[in-house]
Amino acid sequence: MKSILKYLFVSLFAISLVSCESEEEKVVYIFGHPDLIENIVSDFVEVGSYGLEKQVEIASSVANVSLTDPADNYSETLQNFYEGPYGYYNYELDYEATHVENTIELNSLATGEYETSYVESEDEINNTWVMTEVDEASDFYMLSGTSTRNGFQYSKVYDDSFDSDIELIFEGLEINRITNKIKKGEIKFTYVGESSYGEVYSNNGTIKYSDYTSVLSFDE
Repeated sequence: MKSILKYLFVSLFAISLVSCESEEEKVVYIFGHPDLIENIVSDFVEVGSYGLEKQVEIASSVANVSLTDPADNYSETLQNFYEGPYGYYNYELDYEATHVENTIELNSLATGEYETSYVESEDEINNTWVMTEVDEASDFYMLSGTSTRNGFQYSKVYDDSFDSDIELIFEGLEINRITNKIKKGEIKFTYVGESSYGEVYSNNGTIKYSDYTSVLSFDE
């Protein structure tokens, strides 16, 4: 009888520990993890998640076309799909560009989804850009403007869903006209999000490019 009672006590104690752990997991707010926020902001830049770098490639290609086949206006709808070892994206991009002398004003809207090893996202991207120094004699185009990415994400790491709004503001990014890559410049970002628990979080920071490499840092 004592053995049975001892077994029941141990079993109940183990169940209580699991319950406590489950309760603790339920109150983990996603916005308490700056590493995740850094990843989401980085996704707004990286090629593999249809970020700024990918869309800069498209804008630079439009500028290149304007040099070989000049026109006053350009517009197109592009279907962009990618699948690789660490994730995928699937977006539809509509853009309109106006070409005046050595300047291109470009507005675009992209809607779709991407997935990485740590997050799934459905979002919308708006770009309002001005590209200058669009000239055969220029080795680099200069890009200024704003970009916003608004959407719904699910964290595989923290098992939580959330809404996020990210804004990028930049002036004078140097774009290599041959490779269509960002070589140098500074981007200011603002992040605002809300988890499924109603926890609201915001953060600001900077993404600096130097010799085609970017470094992200948060404001203190």
